[in-house]
Amino acid sequence: MSQRPKEEYLPFVGLDPSTVFQEARIFHDVTIKERQCINVLTKILYVLSQGYTKKIPKTEATEVFFGVTKLFHSKNLVLRRVIYLALKELATISDDVIIITQSLTRDINSQNTIFKANSIRVLCQILDKAMLSHVDRFFKQAVVDKNNHVAASALVSGHHIFRKAPELIKKWLSEIQRCLTSKDPMIQYLALGLAYKIKKHDRLAISKLLLKVIQSKNLGRLSHSLLIRMSSIVLKHETNEKRRNKIFHYFKTILQSKNEIILMEVTKAICRIQNAPENLLLLALEVLERFLSSSMKVLKFCSVRIVAELAKKSPDLVAICNEQLEKLINDPNRTIATLAITTLLKTGNESSVDRLMNEINNIMNNIRDEFKITIVQAVGTLVVKFPAKCSMFLTFLSKSYRADGGFRFKKAIVDSFIKIVENVPQGKEDALYHLCEFVEDCDYVGLSCKILHLLGEEGPKTKNPTRYIGIIYNRTILEKAPIRASAISSLAKFAVLNPQLRSRILVLIKKCLKDPNDEVRDRATLYYNLISKDHSKANELISEPLGVPLLSLEYTLREYRNNLTEIPFSLLTVPKKIPKEVLDKEEKSIKQQRKKQTKKVDQLMNTKSTTKISQLIQQNPELSEFGQVFKVSKPIMLTEEETEYRVECVKLTFEKHFVFQMKCMNTLENVALSNLVVEMDGGQDCPFELVKTVKIPLLVFNEPGICYICMKIPEEKKYPSVSFLNTLNFITLDCDPETGEVLDYDEGYEDDYQIEDIQITLSDFIQPKKFNSFDQAWKKLTEKNAHEMSQTFSLSSMNDIKNSVSTMIDYLGMSACNDTDAVKKGSKKHLLLLAGSFVGNIPVLAKILMKLGDGAVQMKVLVKSTKEFACNAVVNAIY
Repeated sequence: MSQRPKEEYLPFVGLDPSTVFQEARIFHDVTIKERQCINVLTKILYVLSQGYTKKIPKTEATEVFFGVTKLFHSKNLVLRRVIYLALKELATISDDVIIITQSLTRDINSQNTIFKANSIRVLCQILDKAMLSHVDRFFKQAVVDKNNHVAASALVSGHHIFRKAPELIKKWLSEIQRCLTSKDPMIQYLALGLAYKIKKHDRLAISKLLLKVIQSKNLGRLSHSLLIRMSSIVLKHETNEKRRNKIFHYFKTILQSKNEIILMEVTKAICRIQNAPENLLLLALEVLERFLSSSMKVLKFCSVRIVAELAKKSPDLVAICNEQLEKLINDPNRTIATLAITTLLKTGNESSVDRLMNEINNIMNNIRDEFKITIVQAVGTLVVKFPAKCSMFLTFLSKSYRADGGFRFKKAIVDSFIKIVENVPQGKEDALYHLCEFVEDCDYVGLSCKILHLLGEEGPKTKNPTRYIGIIYNRTILEKAPIRASAISSLAKFAVLNPQLRSRILVLIKKCLKDPNDEVRDRATLYYNLISKDHSKANELISEPLGVPLLSLEYTLREYRNNLTEIPFSLLTVPKKIPKEVLDKEEKSIKQQRKKQTKKVDQLMNTKSTTKISQLIQQNPELSEFGQVFKVSKPIMLTEEETEYRVECVKLTFEKHFVFQMKCMNTLENVALSNLVVEMDGGQDCPFELVKTVKIPLLVFNEPGICYICMKIPEEKKYPSVSFLNTLNFITLDCDPETGEVLDYDEGYEDDYQIEDIQITLSDFIQPKKFNSFDQAWKKLTEKNAHEMSQTFSLSSMNDIKNSVSTMIDYLGMSACNDTDAVKKGSKKHLLLLAGSFVGNIPVLAKILMKLGDGAVQMKVLVKSTKEFACNAVVNAIY
C-alpha cells in the first residue's frame, strides 16, 4: 500500500508583523513562559528575515529589544540561543542597544560554552569602535579557548570587527597564529582568513605566512581552498624563484587530493597563472578532462569554463581535452554546450570546422549575448587560422549582425570583420562589402565611425574602389554629425589615393561645405582646399601616418603659437617621444577631471532643488529626453558603510519616467569595476517598464560613479507600491598595485553583489505643498468641480494617534497644513489636513479624521483633486 506524500507545512506564511510585535508583550510578564517566548521569538526572526526591518518603527523595535533582554534570567538553553539571534537582528534597528553590554559580558565569562560563544557573536555586532577596545581582552582570550565553538565564534567576530577597527584585530596576531595549528578545520580556515586580512598589504609577510601554512599536514578543505586563492594572488607579484617553486610544488601535491572542491580551486588557479610550468598545466588538464565526463552538472560547467579560458592563451595544450569536449556539444545545458563549442573552435582542426559551425547556427538564437560574443571572437580567430573557410565564416558573421543583440555583440562582429580584412587577403573585399551593408543600418555612432575609417584605409587599395564611394557619401546626408565627419575623411583618402576619381570626389566634398555642423564643415573645407590645390601635400597629410604622438604635436603647436616667428612650422620639430613635462601636465589634468567628476557626483546626490538637478540632468545626453525633474528623494543607502562596494540611491520622478540614480563607490584597492550597473527586479507583476540603463564604464578605487536605471511610468496612471530586488553587476579587473592602472581589460571576470531592496511608493509621485489657508484651497477645488473620494480604514498596527499622523505624512509625501501635524498628548481624536501636488502639477488635498478605539486607529479619509486618478491613487495607497 503506497503512502500519501506529506504536504509541505509552512506555519509562518502570511504572518502579520504588527500582530507578532504585539505578541512580544509576553516578554514583560513576571513569570517567563519559555515555550511561548521561543515561539514568539521565532516569529520575530521570521518577520525580520522577510525584509520588514525598514518598515518597523524604531520605537516599536526598541521596545521589543528591551523586552527580549528581560529573558536573560532564563537558563533554558534553547530559549537563550533564540534570544541571542533575536538580539543580533534587532540591534540594527533599535536605539540604546548598548545597555545590554553588561549582560553579554557576564555571559562571556560564563562556564557555559553555548552562552559564551553566542554572547561573543552578539557583542561584536552591538558595540562601536570606541566601546570594542574596552572588551578587547575577552575576545583575545576566546580566540585561544579550548572549546572549538567558542574559538570559532571569536574568530568570526574578528572578521566583523576588522571592518570597524582593523588596528584592534592586528593586536590579536599571536593568538590567531596559534589557531593556525588547530586540529579543527573551521578554526584553521577562519584564522587563516583573518591572518591574511591583517597582512594583505605586506607582500613579504603574506609570502612567509603562505609558505609556513602549506607545510601543515592536517589542513581542511576550506583552508586548502583559501590557501590556493592566496597563492594565486602571491604568484602575480612574486619574483623570487625559490618561493614560486615551493608554491608550484604545493599545487602539484594538492592535485592528488580526492576532494572535488579543492581540485576545482587548484586547477582554476593553475590555468589562470601567467607563465605556469607546462608540466603543471598538463596535470591540471588531466583532472579537468576527468571532470568533463562527470555526471554532476556543476563539475562539468566549472571544468569546461576553466578549459575555455585556458584555450585563449594555450590552445595546443587544451587539445588533449577535445575528445571529452566533443561529447558536450549536444549537452542539454546550453551554457555547457556553448563553452564546449567555442573551445573546440580554438583547439580543433579544419576538418571539424563545418560540423562545429552547424552546431553554432542551431544554438545561436537561444544563448545570451556574452556567449554570442565569445563565439564571434572565436570565429574571428579561426578564420585567420583556416583562411580556406573564409566564405563560410563571412556568411555566419553577416547573419549574426542582422540578429538581435547589444553594442558589445555588434562590436565583436565588426572587430572580427576587421581581423579578416587585415589578415585574410582572399576575404578582404567581401568583408569590406559586408561592412558597407552594416554601416547603412548601424545604430551605434562609434561602430559606424570605425567602419568608415576602415573603408577609407582599405577601400582605395581594392580592385574596384568606386563601389564604396556612393555608400560612404550617403553617410554625409543621412547620419549624425560624427558619422558625417568620418565619411568626409574617408572620401578624402579615396581622392588622394585614386587620382582618376579625384574630380568626382571633390564635387561630393564640395556639397558638404555648408553642413550645419562646425566639425563637418571644417573637415570638408580643409580637405577640399588641400586636394584641389596641392596634391603632394594632401597625400602627405591625409593618407600617410602622422609619425609623432598627438600629445607631442599639441605641445609643440602651443609653443609655436606662444612664440610666433617667421620660420614656418614643421613636423620635424615635433619630438617623437612625449616630453616629461607634457606627461606630468596630462596626469595633473586627469586628476583635475576626476576631482571635477567627484564634485559633480556629490552635486547630483545632495541637491534637493528640482531646478538645479534638472539642469545637471540635462547635461547628460542619455537622460535629457525625460524633461524636468518633478521630485527628488533623500539619498538612501543600499549597503553598509563598511562593505567593499557602497551604493547610495536617489529617486528622481519625471512626468512620464522614474529614474533611480545610483552612486557607487569601489573601496577595494588594486581592483577596478567595468560596465557596472544595478539590475533591478520588481517581479512579474511590476507595472514599471525598464526603458534604459546607463552603466558606469569604469569604477576605480575610491572614486565615485553614477549609473542610472530608467523606467516608464504606467500609462493607465496607476501608482502601486513596488519593491525591487537589487543586484550590482560588473566585471572585475585587476589593477597594478603601484600605478592603479588596469592591467588587462580582457582578463576580467563577471561578478555580482547583492544590495538592499528599494521601493517605489506613492510619496515619490507627490510633492508636498504648503497653503496659508487650507480651507480656501479646499474651497477653490470645490468651485472647479474637482473629483472627490472618501473611504474609511482601520489601522490595527497603530495604537497611537501621534504615530499615525507622522506615518501618514511620510507615507503619502504630502505636507501638513494649519499645524495639524502637532497632536496633543493623550489625544484620542484628531483631524489631519494634507496638501500636495501630484506628478504633472495636479493639486491634491486630503482630510483625514483619526479616532482611537478598540486598540486601533480608525480613519475616515476624504481626498479632493482636479483629476480622478489622483484621488484613486491616494485612497488605494492607504488601502
